[in-house]
Parts: sequence; structure tokens; C-alpha cells
Amino acid sequence: MSERPQLRALARQLGILEGYGSALDHGWVKTLDSSREALCAAMGYEAGSEAAAKGSLALLESEAGSPDEHDFAAAPSSCLGVDELVGEETRVFGIWANLYSVRSQRNMGFGDLADLADLARWVGREGGAFVGVNPLHTLSGRVGDPCPYRPSSRLYREPLYLAIDAIPELANCGPARRRLESGEHMGGIEALRRAARLDIENVRSEVEPLLRMLFDAFVERRRRKPDAPRFRRFAEYRAQQGKALEDFATHRALVDQQGTPDWREWPASLRDPRHRAVEAFRRADAKSVEFYTWQQYE
Repeated sequence: MSERPQLRALARQLGILEGYGSALDHGWVKTLDSSREALCAAMGYEAGSEAAAKGSLALLESEAGSPDEHDFAAAPSSCLGVDELVGEETRVFGIWANLYSVRSQRNMGFGDLADLADLARWVGREGGAFVGVNPLHTLSGRVGDPCPYRPSSRLYREPLYLAIDAIPELANCGPARRRLESGEHMGGIEALRRAARLDIENVRSEVEPLLRMLFDAFVERRRRKPDAPRFRRFAEYRAQQGKALEDFATHRALVDQQGTPDWREWPASLRDPRHRAVEAFRRADAKSVEFYTWQQYE
């Protein structure tokens, strides 16, 4: 029997679920009483003790039927309609596309941002008003788990969507150009474009080496012309994004070092972004961290 029956009753009344199915291992994760307590407090109902929870439950029940600022369960009877968005006399159309599934004669078997721009221009020429896409957040990095609805970050974007041929350094990056023009690369890309299914791991194996070559070219150009507008804008972007970007980039660099995106398998000292071991890694492997900030800048 639960030691916190009043808390659990209050939580149920507030719509707090008993648990959830984990996307990682498909197991059932029970809601902890500590989580219930914190969520109830965040919703304006004290639950630090059974007496407090009982009082909050009584208050909640007395408020039933009188919607006010505490009525957290209130919801509209329908979704926002087209008429409310564009007006009753206006009719518009557009298309919805999973960007990763878009194929073109210039991409690498994975729709990118240049394809999105082309798609938007085409829809516009045909009189359309919008192009909808899937979430573009950075993927988890797990082999066999490229789902865009399970991102490793909701703040930053997946680098596979970058259009390699739109990155300025490509024009003068000999290694990247030679790789792009090699028969092996061209044959591999053509196979990826023709494939019946998206082969994300092989797409990644084609794109990531090119990104590293282009980043090296970016760093070299910056060394020679540090005050050029492109490099000033990059510095401004990093400063604007601040700690959030540094943490994201550090995490991605640690994934490379540790060989797995599952931080629970890392040494304990690397699981806390504020631990001195993480800060030491950030300093020692600054170029790898910057590589991932540069990808987000692009």
C-alpha cells in the first residue's frame, strides 16, 4: 500500500499519470512520489506532506465545476481550424514532406536544406502557401534509431540536413572537392539516391567526413583572416547561444570519445556537465567541441 495515498489521489485529480512507456527499452517507468509532489507544487497545489496533500485535494474538489486559473484540465473542444488561421473567404494549399525522404540530383540520398528551399520555391510558383516538414532536431546517434521524434536535443539541428555544396569553404577545400569528385563517392551517392529505403548510416558515413574537411578549411581560413565577417559572425553566434550550445557540442564530442550516445554508460564523472572532468575534456578537446558548434552555425 502506498505511503502517500493523499498525494496520489491529488496527482490523479490533476491528471498526473502513473507512469510512461520508455522509448529507450519499451519498459514501464513508474512515476515517483517525489515527482508527483514537485508537479503538484508546480501546478499550485502544496503536497509536501500527506496533510498538505489532503488539504490541496479538498481545495481542488471544491473548485470543481468553477473553471478559473486553477482549471488545468480545460481544453478546447476542437483543434484550431483553417478558417481561424486564414479567414473564411480564403483557401490555401501546400504540401507536407518528410525532408529526409526528399531525393534530388544533388543531395546525398537524404533531403537537405537546399532541397527544402527548392521545394518551397516550387510550391510558391504553383500558388501554394506553405511547406510542412518533420522535426529537424539532431538525431540520437543510435545505430538503427534515426527517428526524428526522439531527438537528442530539442534546441539544435541535425547536421545531415546541411547542404554540403552551400558551405562557403567547399570552393577552396581541395580534400573535400576531391572526395566529392571521386568515382567511389559518386557511385556510393548514386546508390543512396536510388535506394528504395533511406540508408541513414551510409548517408552519415558520406556526409560526416566532408563536414570535418570543411571545418578544417574553416579553421585554416580563420587563422589567416580572423577579422573576416564570416568568422566574426561565428563568434557572435557562439556568444549568443552561450552555455546551451557549449553543453550540446561537448555532449556530441563526448559521444565520439565514448563510442555511445547513452550517457548512462559513461564514467560517472562525465555524466554531469558541470563536473571538472567534463570541463577538462572541453579544454583538452576544444577543436572537437568547436566542430559541433560550427555545424550548428552552418
